[in-house]
Amino acid sequence: MKREQGIVLAGLGLLLYKAFSKPKNNQGFKGLGGTITSTMTRKNGIIIHQGIRGQWENSGKTNAEINLKAGTIRIYGERNERTFDRTFRVGDEAEYDSWNMNYLAPIIAIGPKTVTFKKAGNGYPDRRLDLSEFIARNYNLNVEKIKKYNSEYLD
Repeated sequence: MKREQGIVLAGLGLLLYKAFSKPKNNQGFKGLGGTITSTMTRKNGIIIHQGIRGQWENSGKTNAEINLKAGTIRIYGERNERTFDRTFRVGDEAEYDSWNMNYLAPIIAIGPKTVTFKKAGNGYPDRRLDLSEFIARNYNLNVEKIKKYNSEYLD
């Protein structure tokens, strides 16, 4: 096979992959960790994502209602066989990362598909999570428990 034929076949394979891998009847958007799919509707200024699936959340049983004017996000649904219904506002503390500890920061912006956190200290960039990761990290958030664990870990 000639080099040119190989390039054409590789290009055709990529084209076919993209054509047949798009979600049907879902709103697909590029998340920070991959493609997130949900059924998205707008109603009275509120963006509703139903059946969110992504790298962090794949059950399709989680939902989000985002009110951009009020700066709120309501997450609800079922995860790990537990139902949840939580509302966060700009300024609330939530988890944005974890390693040995769970890292909390205030929410500084809520967008149609992302939540942005202000990281502590100068020189640190703000952290943005897609809906899938935000739900996975915060569906059962207990700020007091996290602060207690973090302080014990540091001692």
